[in-house]
Order: sequence, then C-alpha cells, then structure tokens
Amino acid sequence: MIQGFLGRKVGMSQVFREDGIVVPVTVVEAGPCVVTQIKTQETDGYEAVQLGFGEVKKRNKPMAGHFSKSRLSRYVKEVKADDIGEFQVGQSLTVDIFQPGEFVDVTGRSKGRGFSGVMKRHGFAGGPRTHGQSDRARAPGSIGGGTTPGRVYKGMKMPGHMGNRRITVKGIEVIHVDLERNLLLLKGAVPGSVNWLLEIHRSVKPSKEPIPLVGLVREAPPAEEPEVPVADGEDTAVQQPENQEAENQETVAQEPESGEPEVQDPGDQEQADPEPEEQKPE
Repeated sequence: MIQGFLGRKVGMSQVFREDGIVVPVTVVEAGPCVVTQIKTQETDGYEAVQLGFGEVKKRNKPMAGHFSKSRLSRYVKEVKADDIGEFQVGQSLTVDIFQPGEFVDVTGRSKGRGFSGVMKRHGFAGGPRTHGQSDRARAPGSIGGGTTPGRVYKGMKMPGHMGNRRITVKGIEVIHVDLERNLLLLKGAVPGSVNWLLEIHRSVKPSKEPIPLVGLVREAPPAEEPEVPVADGEDTAVQQPENQEAENQETVAQEPESGEPEVQDPGDQEQADPEPEEQKPE
C-alpha cells in the first residue's frame, strides 16, 4: 500500500450528512498519478516510489529521458510504500486508494502575505490611541532595553515576511471519494490557494465508520403502493370497499350510548304533565 499521493486544490464547498449536519469540505483533485521511478535499496540506498502529477506543455531532453517509460509530469514527488514490488514504472494510480472515514495529513504551501506588521503577523494589539500617541498605533513597542540587555533577543516577534511557507495539517477526515472525477472531499480547510499542489499522506489516526451523505449516494426508489382497481364508468377518486362503506353508515346511524340520564326542560315538563289543583273544603 502506498502512503502518499498528489493532487491540486479545487476549492471549498459544503455537504449534508444523513443526520442533518452540514460539513464544510475542501474539494481536491487527487490524481491520476503515474509511477515515474522506483527507488530500491540496491541502487539508491532506500526504498520509495516516485509519482508524477500534472501536465507539461513543453519538454526538454532531460525530461524526455526521465519520463521515457512513463508520462510527462509537471510535479514529481517521492512517497513511501509498504512493498515497492507492487508497483511498476508507468503504472497509473487513481483516487480509489482512499476510503471514506479515513484520516490523512495534507501538506501544502500557504498563501503569501508579503511584508506584514506585528498586528497582522502576530496578533499584537498596538499602542494606545490617546495621550499624543499619533505614530505608535500599530507599532510593536519596546524590543529590549538599551543598557540591559543591550541587544535584541533571538526569536523576537517583529515585522517581516508572512506566509508562503510549507504547512502540514494533520488528521483530516475523508468525507467522500468520487471515483469518476478523481475527487476527494476533505473535511475543513487545507493550506494553499486554488490550483496549488497538495501532498496527501496517510495519517496514523485510525479510521472510523463514515456517515452517508445526502444527494451524493444513490438511494433505492420507494416502494409503490398497490392500486385499487376501478370499474368502468365509476369515479377515478379513491374507492373504498363496500364493507367499509356499510360500516361507516351503521356507525353514523347509531347514536353513542351514555350512562347519564337525559335532562329535559322544566317548562316542557309542566306543559306535558300539568298537576291537578287542590280543592278547598267547603
């Protein structure tokens, strides 16, 4: 198994998992890479596999000789492999060597920021904005005493060149692998700008079970409900069985039984059953 790969940064996007969580991802075009040379212990003193990536518009004689048995490549990097006997010069490797849920380390060159001050480069707060401090708003302040120590200590945070250096981000999860377009969806951000070269190495962090994504995985079609046959001349609306219609009619006809007695209006009761008047004795 090869331990490294080459690719270029395409850009950033976001995907949704089945549990409803949105994941920011970096789209990386990984490969296809070609094996341009194999380093052996007998000839070179170490074992490694040299990979080529990218296209070349023009070639010279040294390039034509080195890539005579493989393909012209713009970038060439050496990576480790568990067994170099599994590879041959001219062999093409695709992104299928990675699996979702795997963790990788991505190495790239950060964006260059030019000559930057201490506030942008190191996050300094600057000087006070009052009491006549008109020219010390973004200054670093004192960098050492004149008598003691009488010099500037090594490693003092000062203005200087920012960015454009090699950076490695470790433990990035592989969210999705697109075999048709040779794309890797890596969780979070990676160093570099668009179309810049990236080195992808396998991480020592163990892989985990990936959560499927919504829209990127083909789902099985839903089961179709059986249709109720409709006779000729009848309405195309949903038909209920005859037994069900009869039960519904019986339920409507019967009134609900209740244990409470019915309450009648007192006026109606007097009109219905008038009481006889008592006769006085003469």
